[in-house]
Amino acid sequence: MPKRHRSQVSTPSDEMDYENTMDGHPRPKRLKRFSSSPLPTTYNSSSETMGTESKGSYSSDGNVFASLSKRVNQLSSDYEEMKAKLAKERASNAKLRSMIESLLACLQSSLNMMHMFLDKLRRERQENK
Repeated sequence: MPKRHRSQVSTPSDEMDYENTMDGHPRPKRLKRFSSSPLPTTYNSSSETMGTESKGSYSSDGNVFASLSKRVNQLSSDYEEMKAKLAKERASNAKLRSMIESLLACLQSSLNMMHMFLDKLRRERQENK
């Protein structure tokens, strides 16, 4: 039998219970969650109040505050970069919009001249009849 990924294997812990609604259709009653171990933390839980640096200490496998600070700074930098790109794109779009409006004005002018020419031809044609 070929091996399957854990997400493809149906186990009792991730099946749903169903109950019937008033009209007799089944609906999920509750979702049984996959039982897994809790997420590991780097905080030393010897302190009663989690989150205060004065009462607890961080483990040697990484300073959480420094890691979060680095990530926030990176996200801030990414945000500023995207904001600058968006402003540049808006400026580019404004230039394109201006060019398109100019082309449309030229086309409108050309169409007006064509209509005038057709009207003139129509009048001459009627006069020749």
